[in-house]
Amino acid sequence: MKIKISADSTCDLSPELIERYHIGITPLYIIRGEETLRDGIDVRPEELYEYANATGKLCKTAAVNVSDYLAYFAACREEYDAVIHFTISSDMSACYQNACIAAQEFTNVYPVDSRNLSTGIGHLVLDAAEMAEQGMDAAMEHDRTAWRRFVPSEARRLKKLLGLSDSCGLEGLAEALPLRCTSLANEWEIRWEDDGSLAFRITDCRVQNARKRKGMDFHPCKSVGELEYAGFAAGLDDRIQCECVSCYPAIADDTCNCAWRFRMEG
Repeated sequence: MKIKISADSTCDLSPELIERYHIGITPLYIIRGEETLRDGIDVRPEELYEYANATGKLCKTAAVNVSDYLAYFAACREEYDAVIHFTISSDMSACYQNACIAAQEFTNVYPVDSRNLSTGIGHLVLDAAEMAEQGMDAAMEHDRTAWRRFVPSEARRLKKLLGLSDSCGLEGLAEALPLRCTSLANEWEIRWEDDGSLAFRITDCRVQNARKRKGMDFHPCKSVGELEYAGFAAGLDDRIQCECVSCYPAIADDTCNCAWRFRMEG
Protein backbone atom coordinates (compact mmCIF):
# COMPACT_ATOMS: atom_id res chain seq x y z
CA MET A 1 0.00 0.00 0.00
CA LYS A 2 1.34 3.41 -0.99
CA ILE A 3 0.61 5.97 1.71
CA LYS A 4 1.04 9.71 1.25
CA ILE A 5 2.02 11.65 4.35
CA SER A 6 1.26 15.35 4.18
CA ALA A 7 0.78 18.39 6.41
CA ASP A 8 -0.21 22.01 6.50
CA SER A 9 2.63 24.46 5.86
CA THR A 10 2.67 25.26 9.59
CA CYS A 11 4.67 22.04 10.18
CA ASP A 12 7.73 24.21 9.34
CA LEU A 13 9.82 21.34 8.00
CA SER A 14 12.94 22.18 6.03
CA PRO A 15 12.94 21.71 2.23
CA GLU A 16 15.50 18.93 2.71
CA LEU A 17 13.22 16.92 5.02
CA ILE A 18 10.19 17.51 2.80
CA GLU A 19 12.13 16.17 -0.19
CA ARG A 20 13.71 13.28 1.76
CA TYR A 21 10.37 11.93 2.97
CA HIS A 22 8.24 13.04 -0.03
CA ILE A 23 5.92 14.98 2.29
CA GLY A 24 3.05 16.87 0.71
CA ILE A 25 2.40 20.42 1.92
CA THR A 26 -0.88 22.36 1.83
CA PRO A 27 -0.16 26.08 2.25
CA LEU A 28 -2.08 28.32 4.61
CA TYR A 29 -2.74 31.84 3.39
CA ILE A 30 -0.75 34.87 4.50
CA ILE A 31 -2.55 38.21 4.39
CA ARG A 32 0.02 40.96 3.93
CA GLY A 33 -1.72 44.31 3.65
CA GLU A 34 -4.04 43.95 0.66
CA GLU A 35 -2.31 40.82 -0.63
CA THR A 36 -3.36 37.19 -0.03
CA LEU A 37 -0.38 34.92 -0.47
CA ARG A 38 0.27 31.18 -0.18
CA ASP A 39 2.66 30.32 2.61
CA GLY A 40 5.96 28.99 1.28
CA ILE A 41 4.93 29.43 -2.36
CA ASP A 42 4.12 33.11 -2.93
CA VAL A 43 6.00 34.37 0.10
CA ARG A 44 8.90 33.23 2.31
CA PRO A 45 9.46 33.84 6.05
CA GLU A 46 12.32 36.26 5.37
CA GLU A 47 9.97 38.49 3.38
CA LEU A 48 7.50 38.56 6.24
CA TYR A 49 10.22 39.61 8.66
CA GLU A 50 11.26 42.39 6.28
CA TYR A 51 7.66 43.58 5.95
CA ALA A 52 7.20 43.69 9.72
CA ASN A 53 10.46 45.58 10.22
CA ALA A 54 9.66 48.09 7.46
CA THR A 55 6.01 48.77 8.34
CA GLY A 56 5.71 47.85 11.98
CA LYS A 57 2.72 45.70 11.03
CA LEU A 58 2.17 41.97 11.43
CA CYS A 59 0.66 39.76 8.76
CA LYS A 60 -2.49 37.72 9.33
CA THR A 61 -3.22 34.12 8.30
CA ALA A 62 -6.20 32.24 6.85
CA ALA A 63 -6.88 28.51 6.91
CA VAL A 64 -6.50 26.15 3.99
CA ASN A 65 -10.01 26.12 2.53
CA VAL A 66 -12.17 23.13 1.64
CA SER A 67 -11.65 23.65 -2.09
CA ASP A 68 -7.87 23.54 -1.67
CA TYR A 69 -8.08 20.32 0.33
CA LEU A 70 -10.44 18.74 -2.22
CA ALA A 71 -8.00 19.45 -5.04
CA TYR A 72 -5.01 18.24 -3.02
CA PHE A 73 -6.64 15.00 -1.82
CA ALA A 74 -7.94 14.23 -5.31
CA ALA A 75 -4.45 14.59 -6.79
CA CYS A 76 -2.95 12.39 -4.06
CA ARG A 77 -5.54 9.62 -4.47
CA GLU A 78 -4.68 9.31 -8.16
CA GLU A 79 -1.22 8.12 -7.16
CA TYR A 80 -1.54 6.82 -3.59
CA ASP A 81 -3.75 4.24 -1.89
CA ALA A 82 -4.22 6.38 1.20
CA VAL A 83 -3.48 9.87 2.51
CA ILE A 84 -2.70 10.80 6.11
CA HIS A 85 -2.75 14.57 6.51
CA PHE A 86 -1.64 16.45 9.64
CA THR A 87 -3.23 19.83 10.30
CA ILE A 88 -2.41 22.66 12.65
CA SER A 89 -4.24 22.32 15.99
CA SER A 90 -8.01 22.77 15.72
CA ASP A 91 -7.73 25.15 18.69
CA MET A 92 -5.86 27.59 16.45
CA SER A 93 -7.36 27.23 12.99
CA ALA A 94 -10.25 25.89 10.90
CA CYS A 95 -7.83 23.75 8.85
CA TYR A 96 -8.75 20.47 10.56
CA GLN A 97 -12.47 21.12 10.17
CA ASN A 98 -12.01 21.99 6.49
CA ALA A 99 -9.82 18.93 5.86
CA CYS A 100 -12.43 16.66 7.45
CA ILE A 101 -15.17 18.12 5.24
CA ALA A 102 -13.04 17.53 2.14
CA ALA A 103 -11.99 14.02 3.23
CA GLN A 104 -15.63 12.89 3.27
CA GLU A 105 -15.53 12.94 -0.53
CA PHE A 106 -12.83 10.26 -0.65
CA THR A 107 -11.98 6.84 0.71
CA ASN A 108 -8.73 6.35 2.61
CA VAL A 109 -8.10 10.02 3.37
CA TYR A 110 -7.45 10.67 7.05
CA PRO A 111 -7.00 14.16 8.50
CA VAL A 112 -5.18 14.19 11.85
CA ASP A 113 -5.61 17.04 14.32
CA SER A 114 -2.01 17.47 15.47
CA ARG A 115 -3.03 19.52 18.52
CA ASN A 116 0.28 21.25 17.84
CA LEU A 117 1.99 24.07 16.01
CA SER A 118 5.27 24.32 14.08
CA THR A 119 7.90 21.77 15.14
CA GLY A 120 5.32 19.91 17.22
CA ILE A 121 3.52 19.05 13.98
CA GLY A 122 6.82 18.41 12.22
CA HIS A 123 7.86 15.66 14.64
CA LEU A 124 4.53 13.87 14.17
CA VAL A 125 4.83 14.12 10.40
CA LEU A 126 8.37 12.72 10.34
CA ASP A 127 7.39 9.81 12.61
CA ALA A 128 4.46 9.02 10.30
CA ALA A 129 6.65 9.26 7.20
CA GLU A 130 9.17 6.82 8.64
CA MET A 131 6.42 4.35 9.55
CA ALA A 132 4.90 4.64 6.08
CA GLU A 133 8.28 3.80 4.56
CA GLN A 134 8.70 0.77 6.81
CA GLY A 135 5.31 -0.73 5.94
CA MET A 136 2.58 -2.58 7.86
CA ASP A 137 4.85 -4.94 9.83
CA ALA A 138 6.76 -2.01 11.30
CA ALA A 139 3.53 -0.11 11.97
CA MET A 140 2.13 -3.10 13.88
CA GLU A 141 5.29 -3.32 15.97
CA HIS A 142 5.01 0.39 16.81
CA ASP A 143 1.40 -0.29 17.81
CA ARG A 144 2.43 -3.18 20.07
CA THR A 145 5.19 -1.10 21.63
CA ALA A 146 2.73 1.67 22.46
CA TRP A 147 0.32 -0.76 24.14
CA ARG A 148 3.15 -2.42 26.10
CA ARG A 149 3.87 0.97 27.62
CA PHE A 150 0.28 2.08 28.13
CA VAL A 151 -1.51 -1.01 29.45
CA PRO A 152 0.43 -1.44 32.75
CA SER A 153 -0.15 2.23 33.53
CA GLU A 154 -3.86 1.97 32.75
CA ALA A 155 -4.17 -1.12 34.96
CA ARG A 156 -2.43 0.63 37.88
CA ARG A 157 -4.68 3.69 37.60
CA LEU A 158 -7.92 1.68 37.51
CA LYS A 159 -6.70 -0.63 40.26
CA LYS A 160 -6.16 2.41 42.47
CA LEU A 161 -9.43 4.04 41.42
CA LEU A 162 -11.46 0.93 42.26
CA GLY A 163 -9.46 0.03 45.36
CA LEU A 164 -8.63 -3.44 44.01
CA SER A 165 -6.18 -5.74 45.78
CA ASP A 166 -3.31 -7.56 44.06
CA SER A 167 -5.45 -10.70 44.17
CA CYS A 168 -8.67 -9.13 42.88
CA GLY A 169 -9.26 -12.06 40.52
CA LEU A 170 -11.86 -12.14 37.79
CA GLU A 171 -14.30 -10.15 39.93
CA GLY A 172 -11.88 -7.22 39.96
CA LEU A 173 -11.29 -7.59 36.23
CA ALA A 174 -15.07 -7.48 35.64
CA GLU A 175 -15.16 -4.11 37.45
CA ALA A 176 -12.17 -2.68 35.59
CA LEU A 177 -12.77 -3.77 31.99
CA PRO A 178 -15.74 -1.43 31.39
CA LEU A 179 -13.60 1.54 32.46
CA ARG A 180 -10.77 0.93 30.00
CA CYS A 181 -10.20 3.58 27.33
CA THR A 182 -11.10 1.17 24.52
CA SER A 183 -14.28 0.12 26.33
CA LEU A 184 -15.38 3.73 26.76
CA ALA A 185 -14.91 4.32 23.04
CA ASN A 186 -16.85 1.23 21.86
CA GLU A 187 -19.94 -0.86 22.51
CA TRP A 188 -19.26 -4.01 24.56
CA GLU A 189 -20.77 -6.76 26.65
CA ILE A 190 -19.43 -8.80 29.54
CA ARG A 191 -20.76 -12.05 30.97
CA TRP A 192 -19.87 -14.96 33.21
CA GLU A 193 -19.62 -18.36 31.50
CA ASP A 194 -20.89 -21.63 32.98
CA ASP A 195 -17.31 -22.78 33.60
CA GLY A 196 -16.57 -19.73 35.76
CA SER A 197 -14.58 -17.86 33.11
CA LEU A 198 -15.26 -14.24 32.19
CA ALA A 199 -16.14 -13.34 28.60
CA PHE A 200 -15.69 -9.86 27.17
CA ARG A 201 -16.84 -8.89 23.68
CA ILE A 202 -16.55 -5.67 21.66
CA THR A 203 -19.83 -5.64 19.74
CA ASP A 204 -19.29 -2.33 17.93
CA CYS A 205 -15.69 -1.27 17.37
CA ARG A 206 -15.70 2.29 16.05
CA VAL A 207 -12.35 1.89 14.28
CA GLN A 208 -13.12 -1.38 12.50
CA ASN A 209 -16.64 -0.41 11.51
CA ALA A 210 -15.46 2.94 10.18
CA ARG A 211 -13.01 1.02 7.99
CA LYS A 212 -15.85 -1.20 6.81
CA ARG A 213 -18.01 1.82 5.88
CA LYS A 214 -15.13 3.16 3.79
CA GLY A 215 -14.73 -0.16 1.96
CA MET A 216 -11.44 -0.98 3.68
CA ASP A 217 -10.25 -4.28 5.09
CA PHE A 218 -10.35 -4.65 8.85
CA HIS A 219 -7.19 -3.78 10.74
CA PRO A 220 -5.34 -7.01 11.69
CA CYS A 221 -5.38 -6.27 15.40
CA LYS A 222 -5.31 -9.78 16.96
CA SER A 223 -1.62 -9.64 17.91
CA VAL A 224 -2.07 -6.21 19.47
CA GLY A 225 -5.27 -7.26 21.24
CA GLU A 226 -3.62 -10.32 22.77
CA LEU A 227 -0.89 -8.15 24.22
CA GLU A 228 -3.37 -5.48 25.30
CA TYR A 229 -5.95 -7.64 27.08
CA ALA A 230 -3.50 -10.13 28.57
CA GLY A 231 -1.30 -7.29 29.80
CA PHE A 232 -4.20 -5.43 31.36
CA ALA A 233 -5.50 -8.53 33.15
CA ALA A 234 -2.04 -9.42 34.47
CA GLY A 235 -1.60 -5.84 35.63
CA LEU A 236 -4.59 -6.31 37.92
CA ASP A 237 -3.83 -9.87 39.06
CA ASP A 238 -0.95 -11.86 37.57
CA ARG A 239 -2.90 -15.11 38.02
CA ILE A 240 -5.42 -14.14 35.33
CA GLN A 241 -4.95 -15.81 31.93
CA CYS A 242 -6.35 -14.36 28.71
CA GLU A 243 -7.48 -16.24 25.60
CA CYS A 244 -8.44 -14.72 22.26
CA VAL A 245 -11.77 -16.20 21.16
CA SER A 246 -12.17 -14.09 18.02
CA CYS A 247 -10.30 -11.12 16.57
CA TYR A 248 -9.40 -10.16 13.04
CA PRO A 249 -7.86 -11.82 11.11
CA ALA A 250 -8.78 -14.92 13.17
CA ILE A 251 -12.57 -14.48 13.22
CA ALA A 252 -14.50 -17.25 14.98
CA ASP A 253 -17.52 -15.17 16.02
CA ASP A 254 -19.03 -12.88 13.38
CA THR A 255 -21.50 -11.35 15.85
CA CYS A 256 -18.81 -9.12 17.35
CA ASN A 257 -15.60 -7.34 16.39
CA CYS A 258 -13.53 -9.22 18.96
CA ALA A 259 -14.05 -11.58 21.90
CA TRP A 260 -11.82 -12.49 24.85
CA ARG A 261 -12.06 -15.08 27.63
CA PHE A 262 -10.36 -14.78 31.02
CA ARG A 263 -9.62 -17.58 33.51
CA MET A 264 -7.71 -17.91 36.74
CA GLU A 265 -4.41 -19.74 36.39
CA GLY A 266 -4.60 -23.43 37.27
